[in-house]
Amino acid sequence: MDVRLLIAKHPTDSYQACVLGPEFVRGWIKTYESKLECVTDLRVLDILGPEVADEVLVDDFDVKDRILIIRTETNPETLNEAGFAEKKREVLN
Repeated sequence: MDVRLLIAKHPTDSYQACVLGPEFVRGWIKTYESKLECVTDLRVLDILGPEVADEVLVDDFDVKDRILIIRTETNPETLNEAGFAEKKREVLN
């Protein structure tokens, strides 16, 4: 499924990866202790390719209080099995 991956440094010095599904109705969040742990996990899960993972590691987005947004592919089963917490947004009619 086509998703948006957001990676941000949390105020507690941890890192969060948030995966937003189509139309942003479903999302998955996982917290990591370090940038390296975050990128390594996302690489192992094949959410990040090797070149993009290398770029994320050298990018100083976390020093500048920015969020990285990356378009990628994954599926809910992979995220759930990897320990991401699923969040659903209620849609009002």
